[in-house]
Amino acid sequence: MSINLEFLTNQVDATTQVSYPFYFDGANKEEAELKAMFIGNSITIHEPKEEIGWVKKCGMAASDIDHDYVHIVYRYLCNKHPKTSICVFNGGNWEVDFMNKSKLDVILKAAEDYQPDLIIVRIGENYRREYMEHHDPYNGFFPLISGLKETCNNVFMTSLFWRYDYLDSAISRVAKELNVPLIPLTDLGDSRENMAFDQYGETIYSTHPGNLGMQRIADRIINVLKEYNF
Repeated sequence: MSINLEFLTNQVDATTQVSYPFYFDGANKEEAELKAMFIGNSITIHEPKEEIGWVKKCGMAASDIDHDYVHIVYRYLCNKHPKTSICVFNGGNWEVDFMNKSKLDVILKAAEDYQPDLIIVRIGENYRREYMEHHDPYNGFFPLISGLKETCNNVFMTSLFWRYDYLDSAISRVAKELNVPLIPLTDLGDSRENMAFDQYGETIYSTHPGNLGMQRIADRIINVLKEYNF
């Protein structure tokens, strides 16, 4: 598969003027049999950013877009629904300021505009400990997931790739209370073999999932999607 992310665009929060990168791939959304939305951070999509040396157009730190977890899951969905459309949305600006309602509203509006049949929320690693000293992450994730469920009945969550039990417990609590399937990933981040040291050495990218880590993330998501007949 080849994708031209020259059309990568931004949704801008009018209140804060913060931008949220996103893109569409696959079938035209108006003609799609299935529409899937992926909401995440750099592991889901990081646009090229020369000032940090990241020049690729894929989830960090896959070797290319064919190997990021989004497109592995996308190819799986296409086996059953050849006309699958995906919307891939970077909600990292909400992630670091999750009590900011204007940032929440940007994500909810993107989902409402797209009207997906399926949403996978794989976010949380860019937490700020000092922020969470004053704000319970439960109070951020609950309105996010409950708001998404107003648009889409089929919302799935994952735990963190990098272990942080305090935040993972909040994610787990929200998933349980809102009856949302939770896909465990944290153990994957405990092993260097799932990271990108072989591709990037000791760089800021290397602790992100490499190709093997991306495959394993995708495999776990796919296994749960199968349970729900996706």
